[in-house]
Amino acid sequence: MTGNKINLNEPKIIGPIPQGSDPQSYDKLRRQLLWKIPTGLYLLGAAWKDQVSMMTVNQVCQISSDPKILVAGLEKNSYTYSLAKQSNAFSLCFLKKDQRELIRKFVKRPNHEIGSNLLAGFPYYLSAIKGTPVLESVDFYLELVIVNVVGFKSHDAVFGEVVNVCANGDLENFNPLVMSDTRMSYGG
Repeated sequence: MTGNKINLNEPKIIGPIPQGSDPQSYDKLRRQLLWKIPTGLYLLGAAWKDQVSMMTVNQVCQISSDPKILVAGLEKNSYTYSLAKQSNAFSLCFLKKDQRELIRKFVKRPNHEIGSNLLAGFPYYLSAIKGTPVLESVDFYLELVIVNVVGFKSHDAVFGEVVNVCANGDLENFNPLVMSDTRMSYGG
């Protein structure tokens, strides 16, 4: 903040800040270190009635092996998440390193004309078990049903049980897209 003006380029400092620490330096260090946590980049899809959407997600990990449960951090106000909550299901599409261009197309709500099979200009189909969207160009995806949600201020931790897996490619030589393959950073 400069005088009475707010500098919109300065990120909001979120506590806690240890006593005796410079809040701005501490916050910057914390964000930079949190950005170093390795994360994959995925497309999460959901559908409800005639509405279909996908979004870019990176906060995903397997939390249980029996049953097979993943947890995904989803922004509370995202359109795709609202569809997943209504349908109680979502798809998780795994992207190859050479599919970087897809990620930016789904950071914001993609264009979808009701009745078309295009999302953000990319062909998709509805998955076999839960009817969630999957891009035709994706070789690997999971279908999940929501089994629990833990709410936080900006995001929900959404727990999904794997009910279907689809592999249309060579999994042994699959090189997944990860955040460090891009110039993107998220979180912190």
